[in-house]
Amino acid sequence: MKEAKDQSKAVLESESKHRRTLQRLLLLLALAVLIRRWVWMPTLILGDSMLPTMHPGEIVGVNKLIYLLRPPHRGDVVAVWSGRELMIKRVLGLPGEDVATRDGMVYVEGRPLAEPYVQFRDHSNIAPGRLGADRFVLAGDNRRETLIEIADRQRIVGRLRPRRRVRYPMGICFLTRFIQAAWVAVAERGHAPEKDASNDRF
Repeated sequence: MKEAKDQSKAVLESESKHRRTLQRLLLLLALAVLIRRWVWMPTLILGDSMLPTMHPGEIVGVNKLIYLLRPPHRGDVVAVWSGRELMIKRVLGLPGEDVATRDGMVYVEGRPLAEPYVQFRDHSNIAPGRLGADRFVLAGDNRRETLIEIADRQRIVGRLRPRRRVRYPMGICFLTRFIQAAWVAVAERGHAPEKDASNDRF
């Protein structure tokens, strides 16, 4: 009889331990989801549009809290949601500014913008235009492989900081891109896609 009670007690203790373990795992999962949604998330650079600043295969962190404290600044590297995917761009023009490009050079309020991070320029020309409230001009640092675009503030997910540079096999890159797209699609569900800027006028 005593042996049966001891076995029953052991089973109950084991079940209780398993429940506590499961509860901890669920708590950690919920915490990870909340951190990814509101605080920070990793992302993998896949294209060439941010060369030479960021390279394909480089893992970067997206700080989602910073723009709750201040608006994006010129020169910030940001993650922006296009309506279909997460893109990496640099902030060039700020709300209310007059922005144009001439032979690949960006002009803000009629003055050329100093961009020491740009090594690969194109020869685009975009007529000047004044940005509306909460609208930003964005572009990758590799101007030959990117479009200059306009995005609303709500589309800017956060600011990036390089983490570490790793070369991944192409299959892993595509798989990571698919997983990231799925994550962001769930997080950003309900937002309408942002229309890209015209290639000939702001």
